[in-house]
This record gives sequence, structure tokens and C-alpha cells, in this order.
Amino acid sequence: MKNNSSIIRFFINPFEKIAGGNALFIGLIMMAATSFAGSIAGVAFDGVVDVHLYFHSFLYGITVQVVSWIVLVLISWIAAKAVRAGQFRLVDLAGTLAFAEMPFFFLAFTGFVPAFRRIADLSSINLSAIFLFALVTLVFIGLSLYWMYRAFAVSTNLTKPVHIITFVITLFIAEASAFGINQLVVKEALGNPQKEIRTQGPLTEQEEKALARTKEITGFFAENDINESITSLFNDEMLAQLPVKDLESTWNSLQKQFGRFQGFEDDTSVSTKGELVVTETTAKFERISFVLQLTFDENTNISGLHVKPKLF
Repeated sequence: MKNNSSIIRFFINPFEKIAGGNALFIGLIMMAATSFAGSIAGVAFDGVVDVHLYFHSFLYGITVQVVSWIVLVLISWIAAKAVRAGQFRLVDLAGTLAFAEMPFFFLAFTGFVPAFRRIADLSSINLSAIFLFALVTLVFIGLSLYWMYRAFAVSTNLTKPVHIITFVITLFIAEASAFGINQLVVKEALGNPQKEIRTQGPLTEQEEKALARTKEITGFFAENDINESITSLFNDEMLAQLPVKDLESTWNSLQKQFGRFQGFEDDTSVSTKGELVVTETTAKFERISFVLQLTFDENTNISGLHVKPKLF
């Protein structure tokens, strides 16, 4: 019973037992472990409380996570000083905020769950998987947010309700700042892992066919003419997973949720991965833009169709 009580107290406020240099050391070790696991599983933590499913290098993963943490620490320190907090040590604030990111380590392993990885795949929409992924993400991000709040409150010695209001404002500013830096600076410096490498040099025959078929398919989408001319380009497995009726229903659902389709941008890219060719082009809706990704097999038949939000 005593052990259970200790565990509950730890989750409620871990900083009764750990702070300063110890929290900083553990937090940095866990950041490295999280980034390593995320680089293998294809999960990136590219903001203060952001988690996205895409593959990346360990260097990219650890950089965006450390940048987000540093931004949060600096803005938290400035905010606490601005509201005239009492004396507090920067190492306590930095350490506890680093420790508060520990729940992200467990989120990194969601990338190993096949159902979660297929969330953006139109050929295998699974509402149960989407709901479960959202629930798991909410639990661990919620715990991390709560620990960040406790870290800020304990380290700065601010009184209620000042520390609550200050923390909320700080979090919004830090999230926007960190995400912007990672998107505009880190990705520029280290390369964008979400973007396929464009083919260099002359296109292969298979790449030219893939681009031609992509242009043909986007033409049908642009006219809102979803018919069997599109699905005739699918391979057998893809056709079984996404018949024309389901494709039309999904396309209409996207327009219902994100506004009328406005057209494709002239930014189609092509890349080769082994025997597969991948094309990407931007589809613009009224409220958001998506990247339409088509995967072609060795016979230049479509074996994958994915839609993912375009962030920048």
C-alpha cells in the first residue's frame, strides 16, 4: 500500500524527490533515448508538445527535441522574471523541464505499431487505430504537460494563480517559437526528412511513367471526376483495399471536412526507392493543403496512396 502511495505521489509531483542537476542529467539521457527510439520507429518530437509520424535521422531527432527544450527553458525563465518571481536557479528550471519530457520516450514506440503507421493511408483507413493513437498520444502528452506545469511552479516559486496564467502563456509562445525554429531553421540546416529526395539527373523510364500517371490522376481529382479510370491504375492488392466507391467517398469526406478542393500546385516531385517510385504533389483545399503521395510498383501500377497534411 505504501509503495502504491509513493508511485501515485511521484506521478502527481516527481519534483518532490528530484530537481536540479540530477533532473537535468536524467532528462537529457531520456531525450537522447527518446530521439534514438524515434529515429528507428519513425516518430519525431519537433515541438514542445508535438509528435509526428515520419522517419528521420538520430541527429535530426535529438536536435529538434533539444531546440524545443531550450526554447521552453528560456521563455519560461524570461516569463518568470517578467512577473517578478523570487530567487530561483536556472538549473532547477532547466532540469525539471527536461525531466518532464520523459513520457515522450514511451510515445516513441507507437511508431512500431503497424496500425498507427497506416493512419495516413487512404487505402486502409482504420478509425479504431486513429482513435487509439489519439488516446495514447493524449495520455502521454497530457502527463508531460502536467509535469511541465509542476516543474515551472516548483522551480520559479510563483504563487497561484500567477504561475498558472504565466505557464499557459509561456507554453503557447514556446510551442509556436520552437515549432517555427525547427521547421524553418533546423530543417533548412539538416534537410527536411518529411520530403522525398528529388531524383537527380535524367529521369528513368519508370519515373517518367509514374509522373505521367500522376498527372493523369490529379487531372481526374481536379475535375472531381472520381471514376474507374483512376482505380484501373491500381495493382490488385490496392484495388481490393480501395475500390472506386471508397475512393470517391473519402475524397468527398476530405472536401466536407476541409473545404472545397481548389487544385494542385505545380510542385510534383519524384524519387526512387529500390523497385518503387514515389511521387508527391500538393493538393489545396479551402482550409488546409495536403501532400498527395503515390507509390508505384515495378510495373508502374499504384501500390500506395497517402494523404498527409502539408505543414509548410
